[in-house]
Amino acid sequence: MLRRYHRVIASSRRLRGNLSSKFSIFPCNDEKTYPYNNRKSHYNTDLKMKKILKIILFITIFIILAYSGLWFTIMFSLSHSINQKYAGTNLNIEEADNNPNQQYLIKFSKVQPYGFPFKLGISVINWQEESINRVTEFTTPINIGYDLLKQKLFIHFSGEAFGKFKPVQRGFGVRFYNENCILSTKIPLNFKLFEIVRFKKDLFEVINLIENIKFTSGKTEIFDLVDNQKLYEEDHTILTMLFDKSKYYTSKQDFLDNIPQKLAIYYETEIVQSNLEDRIIPAGLLLYRPAWNNNFKFSGNFLISTSSVHFKDIAKDLTIEVTNAKINSNNFENNINLLYKGKLNDFGNNNIDLLVDSQFKLKPGFIIGSLEFIKKYYDKQTYLFKLSDNKLYKDFNNELSYILNNNKQYNFSIFEDREYNFNLNINLVTELNKLTRAQINALSLYSNASGFNITNETIVNALKDSYSKGTIIINDYSRIIDVLSAYIYGVGDFKDFSEESKEVYGNALKSFLKTISDHPNSSNLIDASIEYVFDLSDLNKAKIGNIDDINKLIPLYYLSLYQAAVKKVQPGENVKEKIMELIPNVNQKILEECILDELR
Repeated sequence: MLRRYHRVIASSRRLRGNLSSKFSIFPCNDEKTYPYNNRKSHYNTDLKMKKILKIILFITIFIILAYSGLWFTIMFSLSHSINQKYAGTNLNIEEADNNPNQQYLIKFSKVQPYGFPFKLGISVINWQEESINRVTEFTTPINIGYDLLKQKLFIHFSGEAFGKFKPVQRGFGVRFYNENCILSTKIPLNFKLFEIVRFKKDLFEVINLIENIKFTSGKTEIFDLVDNQKLYEEDHTILTMLFDKSKYYTSKQDFLDNIPQKLAIYYETEIVQSNLEDRIIPAGLLLYRPAWNNNFKFSGNFLISTSSVHFKDIAKDLTIEVTNAKINSNNFENNINLLYKGKLNDFGNNNIDLLVDSQFKLKPGFIIGSLEFIKKYYDKQTYLFKLSDNKLYKDFNNELSYILNNNKQYNFSIFEDREYNFNLNINLVTELNKLTRAQINALSLYSNASGFNITNETIVNALKDSYSKGTIIINDYSRIIDVLSAYIYGVGDFKDFSEESKEVYGNALKSFLKTISDHPNSSNLIDASIEYVFDLSDLNKAKIGNIDDINKLIPLYYLSLYQAAVKKVQPGENVKEKIMELIPNVNQKILEECILDELR
């Protein structure tokens, strides 16, 4: 009885356990069955991942192989075609084929694929350019193509080239060295580009897709072939152009008949060394650029706009705006903004506005350097045009030589290492055979509070009276004259005068300016302001300041000169002799009249 009871209990327990394992909502905790199921699940997942990776790897390899095969097939085919048609052949890019003096020939030995995998390009070997008097040879390949990643059409050169004058056996010419000289055009890959190419439309339509045109160049050097002297070194150059794309062009002729209304340009360069003065450089097409004669840094923005539709009519309505143009050289700094507006019609009538706002600084050595440049220029003119017998030229040249040889006594440093503000606002209107009106709204030059401003309106009228009128304002005129006197009275006959005599002339000029000042701005003690009017048909009717008779100006100046000299006469000295000593070039008769006027 007891044994049967234990069997029933054991049987009920087994039944309860089986039911709970089948119908429980909790995971099975059976130590024998769970690890097996878990391993099986992970195994199936790994198999699926391996299959996916194999598929991805296979597709990737297939794409790479297909792309590589396609790239090499296309580029080798293109290179082969170009080599067959053009390699080793002189190609004339000028229109005048029959005139050898106007021919410009280009030639290359071969081309080969370039730029795998992300550039579709060719490398041009042994590029040459030849004209009637020069030859340019590139020893480094020129790469031409399209960058798929940057979506740019490009021409790239980095290396050496030679420019030689004919006959080349003489050895005259230059050697170029360029680092990463790139001309590129941003042309995005889109359906419009494929449509133009696919339907074989005029390829000029691609111009509508151009976002910008950019030229960049790293270090550039030019050496003379004879003595290997470095003639030119350029640190870098950047030139970017963007044009108005409001019109869609269908052909080259359409473009020429409807030119873009706006062209934006950014230009930046740094010239490290330049000895190119009077040198002609056989640069060729791919190396051509402005080669400046001075060392400087420059950057600036230019905007050119017009409402004309043809290039030949561009001057009829032209606006040029220069903003934030910065020049920095060894002896000069300048920040300039400029605006030019010009309108011209077919009858010869025009209306021109020019505005200039400039802040500049003269560095030490600027004035002497400028005078040396002028002297060199005049010496060259003497040699070329035999001007040495011209008295005016001889006098100027002698004075210039004297200043340069005795520059220490002039102390030009007072003008240097200081900042100046220059402002110009002018307008010119002409009507053919009728009227010319030139108006200076502002012509000013200031350093701190010292400087001048000139306004003027000049009208030349064929039908009515013609005149010129305006105002001259000199702020802090006394200080300006004190500074300028050392230079004005340091040349010509004045340079032999005594220091006391030069002081007399300076004081006389200050007194004369203040005497004729009549403008309201002359009410203070440090400014002089002169309002003037000239009748261009009769200059005797001119009015300058408070002088209404132009014939009184010279006597008034001499009176100021006499009064300044009298103040230097010491008690007991002979007045006339002392005055003649202080102002030796004074006219005797005028001096006597001044004395009589003073006595009256």
